[in-house]
Amino acid sequence: MLPIYGFGYNSIIDDYKVVKIKQFFRGDNIDFISSEVMVYTLGTDSWKVIDGAPYSICCTSPLPSFENIHWAAKKNPDYLELDSIVCFNLVSEKISETQFPKRVGKIIRAGVLGGCLSILCRTEENQAEVWVMKDYGINESWTKVISINHMTVIRSVDQLEVLCYSMNGNVLMKSRYSDLVSYDPYLEESRTLEIKGAPINWDPTVIYVGSLVSLNSCTYVGQEQAMWQTGHNKRLER
Repeated sequence: MLPIYGFGYNSIIDDYKVVKIKQFFRGDNIDFISSEVMVYTLGTDSWKVIDGAPYSICCTSPLPSFENIHWAAKKNPDYLELDSIVCFNLVSEKISETQFPKRVGKIIRAGVLGGCLSILCRTEENQAEVWVMKDYGINESWTKVISINHMTVIRSVDQLEVLCYSMNGNVLMKSRYSDLVSYDPYLEESRTLEIKGAPINWDPTVIYVGSLVSLNSCTYVGQEQAMWQTGHNKRLER
């Protein structure tokens, strides 16, 4: 059993939810059998179990985007490569599937680039291609935005991870051995970036958005009950 977790906020319902997916496999975690999905809602401070989905989620870290929770997954148990993106809707609490574009190479990994769902694939010519879904939820909007000759960046496309766009339009990537690479898609040139003081090997790499909201300013679960109990006890003491 391999548990998968996800956490998200949806502005429509103004609430936070945690998703826990238990995956059951046969043998040495190879043959996917079924899954169980549990959802925790902060507003009600409660868990509930919903119907699972016939997908084997292939990564433990969800894709942060679009006020829903996404994972790269496999639907065909006999297929060794990724073939879909699974979406958990925080409002309806339903699981749906986003198909990858057709006629692409081997899917290496899924991610988010420029605010869009993205995939990295390897072609038969051993080049790396990056595709993005320009219109969220529309399978026909998959568009190839980057094509990279792997020899200009790394020795193995399978070790490449596309992180984000930089302010000058270059693409920030992580290659094998935790090297950060800045790739210029127009000049088709790359350079390795050095982080002073960083360890030689580090993993994983996380993209984050800064916030001016302090966690200490938020109401935590049970705070209202604790405040009521404190006031009630003081009245009894009087």
